[in-house]
Amino acid sequence: IYFSDPDSGLYYIAPGTSEAKKVSTKVGRPNGVVLTLDEKALIVSDVGNQSLSKFELGSDGSVVDAPTAFGKTTGTTADGMCEDCAGNVYVGTQSGVEIFDATGKRLGAVPTGEASNCTFGGANRKTMFVTSRAVLKVVTMANPGLPD
Repeated sequence: IYFSDPDSGLYYIAPGTSEAKKVSTKVGRPNGVVLTLDEKALIVSDVGNQSLSKFELGSDGSVVDAPTAFGKTTGTTADGMCEDCAGNVYVGTQSGVEIFDATGKRLGAVPTGEASNCTFGGANRKTMFVTSRAVLKVVTMANPGLPD
């Protein structure tokens, strides 16, 4: 299990254990995580500097604490993330949900207004649900999302 807390760091709970271990301090304010399609890397959003970092994973799932730059949002935040079946990464920002391809190239944005988190659902997983402070938005997408 991987999770983040913008006030305290990036964490990992290894299989068969229940202890959360802080695995990196190299992302200022980590605020979202998503695995790459091949599950060999973890993409982490940094709400403090609107950036995305990529961490390689060891064969045991552990985080290699040597991140590389993955992308930078144009919105004033980088919050929760989700991923579609093509490997595109969706990032909630102050101005909408920004989309990056599997290499970190920014493809564009879904203009939802403020977005804090996203996930895919619905019968064909082409429905993206987007949250903000007080609103749930629903957008139909071309690519289906990955299951949670």
